[in-house]
Amino acid sequence: MSAFDWVIQLVYVAAATCFVLGLHLMNTPATARRGNQLSTGGMVTAVAATLAAVRSGAVSPRGKIVLVVSGGNAAAPVLARILAEHGAKAALA
Repeated sequence: MSAFDWVIQLVYVAAATCFVLGLHLMNTPATARRGNQLSTGGMVTAVAATLAAVRSGAVSPRGKIVLVVSGGNAAAPVLARILAEHGAKAALA
């Protein structure tokens, strides 16, 4: 395992920790905003690490296909909601 792979794995662990702690902070209204910010920061960090791994060539072509399919599955409910609320013209605008 190269140093780059090791750093990416460390960033993934830190991002997962931030996400889980953020979920814990969302249990009470007083800390919910801070929890949401911490979880968002963790997810943004994980996405940035994944993009860095893809850009460096550390991800195989099969892995890239999995990333594209996963991204499409994540975006589909949002796009469906936009289409349901505003129609096709809003989605294309």
